[in-house]
Amino acid sequence: MNLVKLKNMSKTSIIVLVVAVIALAGVVVWQGLVQPKPSSALPETNQPAVNQEQQNQDETAGWKTYRNEEYGFEIKYPPDWQFVEYPAINSVGFGKNPVPEGSSGENDFGIIVYKDPISIPDIINQSMKKYLVDTSQSNGIIDGEKSFIIEGRLTGLSDGPAEKLEGNTIIGVFSTKKGTTYRFNGSLGNPFDSNKKMIFDKVLSTFKFLK
Repeated sequence: MNLVKLKNMSKTSIIVLVVAVIALAGVVVWQGLVQPKPSSALPETNQPAVNQEQQNQDETAGWKTYRNEEYGFEIKYPPDWQFVEYPAINSVGFGKNPVPEGSSGENDFGIIVYKDPISIPDIINQSMKKYLVDTSQSNGIIDGEKSFIIEGRLTGLSDGPAEKLEGNTIIGVFSTKKGTTYRFNGSLGNPFDSNKKMIFDKVLSTFKFLK
């Protein structure tokens, strides 16, 4: 009699166990159907950068293009700007009213090309450092090449026609390609004008080496 009860109890336990397993399997299947599966797609964090690049291209789509085979570059500039070439110093100036050749002043954007080997620190020490205060320095990239950036306020220009530039914030960006150094200058106003800085950056972003 006790053996029969034990057998009956074992069958009951088995039935309960089977039901529990079936119920558990149902829960697992339900979770697999309802809950979202992890996505293997790449994160969308890169998308804004692509959009920003496209935005920059759209904003310069109607700009003019300056190309100089001798100096080995091309660059875009706003449609209401003009340019002046300064062959004596291998330079080109851009702006709404670029400085005439032989005059003193600061263009909205300028490029000087150093064909002879010279280090960037030497250029800065010879032509910029003694006239700049409150300087900041950083690094960047121009058309795939490393660049060095220096920004500061002009001072010590109280003598001569350059006096009107006293206190102006200027920026200089330097990059070297195959032994030729390119210097990009910009006048950012007095006081500092963030809109001028934005335009300077946009123009610089269109620069392309030809060799």
